[in-house]
Amino acid sequence: SRLGISEPSIGALLSFLGQLEYRCAGRLWARFRRDGESVTPQAPQHLCALARGVPARVDGLVTKVFAHSVILREPFRVFFSREFDTYVKAAGPCYFGDNNGEICDNKAQMKLDHLLAMCGELLRVAIEVDSCFGSDHLSDLLLLALSQLAHDEAHPARERLCAACFLTEQFAPSSSFPPGRPGLRRRSLPEPALRVLLD
Repeated sequence: SRLGISEPSIGALLSFLGQLEYRCAGRLWARFRRDGESVTPQAPQHLCALARGVPARVDGLVTKVFAHSVILREPFRVFFSREFDTYVKAAGPCYFGDNNGEICDNKAQMKLDHLLAMCGELLRVAIEVDSCFGSDHLSDLLLLALSQLAHDEAHPARERLCAACFLTEQFAPSSSFPPGRPGLRRRSLPEPALRVLLD
């Protein structure tokens, strides 16, 4: 394995860092003072380099460590909250609405679900694209990843973002389902809603 570190050892390291992140209330990667200067932790960038190109490591870094980070998530949360009403309108009532075309009442849960799904995919982009660490502030990481997608219309993560923000809907029973049991299918986020964030 890379650098001679075994996969179980990397898994244990990520679990340990995830526990630290939890104990630090999501602020493990906050800037700190050293010799009177404010310093950005370099560990996240090194962890990304260690995980890059190895799907199991990327998944572990996202789900065990970075997904719990308030430092990484907060600026994107603020941006997403500001654009959310426009985002919902762009998706249309056929996606976010009920049978009468009215927008669903539970917007807070809807917003949280989509926020977490987008953060997960943007973290994967940031891990794979080293230039996302171009800012001296780790809090810019997800916004830089989003900018990366805005400038690359062919990037596969654009499709993954839409798929991650899925809607589960029921449809009538068919021959492939037992009588009386509806089927379930996922509907990906409409492209116009994603463009609200990318534009």
